[in-house]
Amino acid sequence: MTITRVRYRERQPLRAVDLSDEQAHRIAMRRRHNIAHHTWGVVRGLELAVEEGRPVVQPGMAVDGYGRELIVPQPVVLPAEAFERLESDAFDVWLVYGRVPVTPPQRGRWDCGPGRHSRWHEEARLRLTPATAIDPRRPPEVPEAHLDVGPHQEPPDDPAQAWPVYLGRVTRTSSDPAAYAVDRTQRPYAALIGEAVTAPSDRARMQVGSETAADRRRFVVRLVDEGGVFVDRLTVDRDGNATLHGDATLRGGDLVIAAVEAPETAVEPRRVPGCDDVRDQPREEEQVRSVQFDPMAAPPEEAAPWRIYHVVVTESDMPMHQLRLEIGHPGDEGDPTRHKLVVGHTDDSGAFVPCLTITADCTVTVHGDLISQGQVIEGPIQADPDDPRFGVALLDRWVRGLATAGTQVDAFYAGELAVEVEAPEAVWSGEELSYTVVVRNSGRGAVTDVQVHETLAVNDKVQRREEVERGLTLEPGASAELGRTFQVPGDGADTIRIAVMALGVGPAGSVVSASASRTVQIQLPIG
Repeated sequence: MTITRVRYRERQPLRAVDLSDEQAHRIAMRRRHNIAHHTWGVVRGLELAVEEGRPVVQPGMAVDGYGRELIVPQPVVLPAEAFERLESDAFDVWLVYGRVPVTPPQRGRWDCGPGRHSRWHEEARLRLTPATAIDPRRPPEVPEAHLDVGPHQEPPDDPAQAWPVYLGRVTRTSSDPAAYAVDRTQRPYAALIGEAVTAPSDRARMQVGSETAADRRRFVVRLVDEGGVFVDRLTVDRDGNATLHGDATLRGGDLVIAAVEAPETAVEPRRVPGCDDVRDQPREEEQVRSVQFDPMAAPPEEAAPWRIYHVVVTESDMPMHQLRLEIGHPGDEGDPTRHKLVVGHTDDSGAFVPCLTITADCTVTVHGDLISQGQVIEGPIQADPDDPRFGVALLDRWVRGLATAGTQVDAFYAGELAVEVEAPEAVWSGEELSYTVVVRNSGRGAVTDVQVHETLAVNDKVQRREEVERGLTLEPGASAELGRTFQVPGDGADTIRIAVMALGVGPAGSVVSASASRTVQIQLPIG
């Protein structure tokens, strides 16, 4: 299609067709702009409302899919009898383009009759239809080929080619026929089309979407750095992951981290050690994270109070990652106990209850019971005579020194047992498991009357508990290998746990012991 524009020259006789072509070109280009730089729909106003017990369409403007402006200059009352005419208790309200030929009054004589009018009066017309399931972006009467009409095509001007714009639905309530309810949830709204918005200063830019398939970003805020180059400061990718590039300050508000659902799992083959067969095992598709802190390029040289940041400390041979929460210290003129990091919860009444408090002077307060599921390590006691723990520790060290001096000679010649269970990592369900128990004297004296006891459990249920050996004598460095077998059940069990304990009598008559355990996976046959 070729776009033709009228060209005027001096002393040119003008015909009506020249002016009509000029006007047609301007109309077409304006409507191309409406559907090229924007999407069609409601621009402003046109709300459905109920005023004084009557459904009303408020003034406003819309643009249809052909780029034609639809303007309602004043409120329009919808007729109550429309429910009876449509034989429905609910109807949909649409806005369509229309035009009416008119000729304004003028002096003199002029031609009249069909096609002789001098003006087109453009208007927006309301259309009411019985309420049905609709797709507002695919309105009725619009040909399928026109739904994706672009600015490269000639926009039609004939109102016979309608493109209704949906305004909402009016429903008459069954309890009170004079009462109405309106629904505007499916109204299509006009929007701008473009990939970026740039500030007039040319120092800030916002990207919305991307035409490049390789660009995963869907929303980006860029600012100019010190070198005059645009850099990303906030990005949201196609998966919804938001990333802040730089420091973020939260003032006078709350930071809420929403709960993250557990990841879906997929199945991938797993190779069994020592075999060519495979079986299926679950595999995590992705790692679920609520908040992620990327490490800074280097730890800050000065304090960064009231901040959370991730640093990598390389003072030792092994890099150490730290997530730091810095509490601002008021200095010599302030009270450090009034600057706190508080972790807590809300009670039934919604009040905040602290659980853990850390003040700027490094005082840690636990509000309630402290339950440790791991090691609790107490730091070294300072040499303070006024600290009662210091006196207790000094006496304990003196007593242990006396006891150690008397037992060092016996310990030098004492026997020492070691136990090891040699078994494969996996065994097939229903087959026989063969393994070896090794008992070794790793001390400097002989160990006599060695007893070996075994406990074997399948899925934590004990299958056998028995004495494997009794009366062994092991010289220093000697060992005994005890072969063992077990018939693996075929009932779909997962693991076998073998626990072995050895007891003996050392040179000084003291009892020496050692233990070991091993877990063997049970593999299910494929098919």
